[in-house]
Amino acid sequence: MESHLCLFNAEAYHGLYLEPAQSYVRIDYHNEGRLVGTCAGVIDAAVFDCGHRAPFGGIDISGDYQSPVKLSGLVAHVMAEARVRGARKVRIRCRPHYAHPVESTIQFALLAQGFQVERAELSQGIELSAIRTLEEYGEQLRSPGRRALRHSVRLGLQDAFAESDAEWEEGYRVLEENRAQQGLTLKYSLAYLHRLRVLFPGQVRMLLLRHENRAVASALIYRVLPGLHYVAAWGDAGHQLPYSPMNFMAHQVVGEALKDRAHVVDLGISSVDARVNDGLVQFKRNIGASTALRLDLVRDL
Repeated sequence: MESHLCLFNAEAYHGLYLEPAQSYVRIDYHNEGRLVGTCAGVIDAAVFDCGHRAPFGGIDISGDYQSPVKLSGLVAHVMAEARVRGARKVRIRCRPHYAHPVESTIQFALLAQGFQVERAELSQGIELSAIRTLEEYGEQLRSPGRRALRHSVRLGLQDAFAESDAEWEEGYRVLEENRAQQGLTLKYSLAYLHRLRVLFPGQVRMLLLRHENRAVASALIYRVLPGLHYVAAWGDAGHQLPYSPMNFMAHQVVGEALKDRAHVVDLGISSVDARVNDGLVQFKRNIGASTALRLDLVRDL
């Protein structure tokens, strides 16, 4: 996969989902012979959907920066190309602004050319640009977060990434039980995750926390772009520990991101259909997350 292309915009990712009436489309825009960026997604029922069946899609830029003028040209090119390919509507499932410094400029270019907000959710992520070590991460936490982390560290948990199919199944069962305790169903099947990790080796990983050789928490982490880690699912279950292991899990997730020189760990949305989960918002704040909007922008062609 090309380094500038988000995992959720890759053809291989969409190949897991595509139905016969749907088609993968990639639109590149060049200026003076140089690639400015790419908008990729799926055309389904005359809708070009960037971020189809994904948490987000968004426009991928080449390099670290593109000017507002070039991004405006990219948006105009995407609309023209989508129309030629039979689309009558374009939907861009944008990333939260903390995902990349240019994300707000991308969304400005979309809004300036007639896109409107179809959906808005509250997203939270841990920004790491000013953090170099795990010690610095712990020091910048608010008081409740520092206290919870101290308790969590004292549990003596061991962390390791799942390697074998059996270890993946172990982590998956923790997530499945965690969701069941909340009256929810895990949206990924284990078979799907096995296919995804084969397609994106090293980019799709499962981190396990064990207590006395038993998995008590797990986190499904995607490296969706260089510098951007996304926690697709995490949770704990099957234990009677005196404190939650999840603060230590957050600590270890941040540690792995720092090793990878990531600038942000996206923890996903804390609302569904614009209804906020206040407990989830508070937990993410306590582990150092900032807040941003995740917008779906649409325009008829």
